[in-house]
Amino acid sequence: MNKFKRAIAAGLLLAMSVFVFAGCSRTGQGSRETKKQERGPLDVKKVTYLVYSGDQPHVDLYIISEDLKGTHYSINDDFEKKYDYLEGELPSEDQYKVSDFEVSESEWNNIKLLVTRCGFMELPEELPPVEGDDIGSTYIKIETSKAVNKSGGCGAGAGSESEHVMFARVRDAISDVIRNK
Repeated sequence: MNKFKRAIAAGLLLAMSVFVFAGCSRTGQGSRETKKQERGPLDVKKVTYLVYSGDQPHVDLYIISEDLKGTHYSINDDFEKKYDYLEGELPSEDQYKVSDFEVSESEWNNIKLLVTRCGFMELPEELPPVEGDDIGSTYIKIETSKAVNKSGGCGAGAGSESEHVMFARVRDAISDVIRNK
């Protein structure tokens, strides 16, 4: 009987280890309808990364494309007017500064790899909000040759749910690329 109990305990331990170490490959569970992702690396064409700075009237918008070119818009946000930055809407030119930068092929490939591994295309448009003072909001839009997905929200990537963890890994890869640009 002891051998049987040990075998069950070992099996449970093995099963728990698989879930714990699965990392990005786990997709979020919930009542939403899951989008099916193709196998293999995604053909990412464009990445748009948007950061709202909490209570500050400032927005950073980064657009990186497959040609290894990037653009940073440092925007003095007008709380009165709402712009759909992810869709390319911008305020008048006197409200932002724009700068261009380049990314290396290895940086671009790392982003594509994490977008694929983390199942970003399966994330919901709005992640569950995370409470906190001046926590800010972050959004990412990924455009591939076959689909487009937007995800983010207040405190996106700061929660402990699997969707937040997957979002955070993609966000961190993008942040690493743009940090010193």
